[in-house]
Amino acid sequence: MFKSKGRKKFEEGLNYLSNNGPRKALEVFNEVPRKSKYYNESLANMMCALNDLNDYEASKELFPKIKEDYPIYYIAATNQLQALLETGYESEAVRLFRRLKEPKVIEENVLLFWNAAVAANRSDEDELAIELCNILDQLMPNQVYLDVWRGVAYYNLGESDKAEKLLLRFANLTGAEYRSQISEHKWMQKALYTLMLLYNRNGNDILAKKFEAEYNAQKEYEIAIRYFQQVDFPKAIISLEKVPNDVAISENVLNDSMMCYVNLKKYDKAVELFKQVSKDSDIYYLAVINYLAALNGLEKYEEVLEMANVVPETFERYNFFLYNLLNAAEGIEDYNAGIDYCEKILEINEEEEYRYKKGLFQFYLQRYDSAIETLNCINSWHYQDDYVDVVYLFGCCYEKLREQEKAEEFFNEAYSLEHSSATAMFINGNGERQQIHVSGRKPFKP
Repeated sequence: MFKSKGRKKFEEGLNYLSNNGPRKALEVFNEVPRKSKYYNESLANMMCALNDLNDYEASKELFPKIKEDYPIYYIAATNQLQALLETGYESEAVRLFRRLKEPKVIEENVLLFWNAAVAANRSDEDELAIELCNILDQLMPNQVYLDVWRGVAYYNLGESDKAEKLLLRFANLTGAEYRSQISEHKWMQKALYTLMLLYNRNGNDILAKKFEAEYNAQKEYEIAIRYFQQVDFPKAIISLEKVPNDVAISENVLNDSMMCYVNLKKYDKAVELFKQVSKDSDIYYLAVINYLAALNGLEKYEEVLEMANVVPETFERYNFFLYNLLNAAEGIEDYNAGIDYCEKILEINEEEEYRYKKGLFQFYLQRYDSAIETLNCINSWHYQDDYVDVVYLFGCCYEKLREQEKAEEFFNEAYSLEHSSATAMFINGNGERQQIHVSGRKPFKP
């Protein structure tokens, strides 16, 4: 079917927009003729592209040019609300939402209601915030942080019972695990702080002090996590040490402190902290993983392997547990166990490093044909910088099998990779040429 220029450019722009190409989308949307029936919708989507590029001022300037043609106008209003929020005009965002014709509560409107709810919450438009959160409950079920917005709004309206119920549900039922899921919105901090204010208002000094302590602890913990994410472990430890032992987040603090000490190679400190972790704790298995990492750092490999059955295979981070067991097995040169751990890791995730490890252990056990078979399964593109080790190990296997000509081919290839400054071409088992990135370092020689 013949497509008009307007429709063709509009669809092309949408394609770029949906595939993370906002700049190209802007260029194409600008080519939609003014007389095209797609022009108005193109302007609305241009606002989306500008917001994606964080050019909120340009996005706001575009909004007045858009005709109030529904449902296209909802797209424009959604983007305008975001632009207003990002530039500090929350009250104006609320006024825009109130001017809209009655928006239908449909899935496509979720971002519109979300932006409006953010604006209402920031502007202390409490009744509107509650109404919008109830709508979002239909569009986005089981979003526990909506309890915080509603709870704060009910507190501001003087409805303490409703506020207390919602905020306690968020603070308690989400548990310490949610407290460790740090976000820029600081949901947990807001909930704990409002509960402190609520109990102060009600004259309940005991609970007010309790939630003041929880709030201060949460603040310090979030500071520590940000330092941790910045790989500044000494500063992370300073903040973690400010968190008392009798708050909800204290168990997470123990585990994160262990991680910091492991990263700083202060393994004895991490081992000492593990003694404080309860086996009934929600973070016990995570703590075990950090404990094993510390024992590996201290080369206490037998102690690591004694705990081989402590963490269940159903644990979400079981692969990290396996990494530590593998390290210990390699440390005591139990290569059969090492191969078993490599295979278990590969069942969870196709990590080429552990396929190489499996081949290396097979080489140590003089199973050269098996090692070659394993190495042939490695995807060079996914292994990249360390692929020089794989190539060299191929050569070592063929050398042991007394196939010297093949061995020399792989040794020469390893040499060329070793001296490459950026990239090299590798011919895989299918005869296909693949480009691999190499670091120009010497290969590991078993």
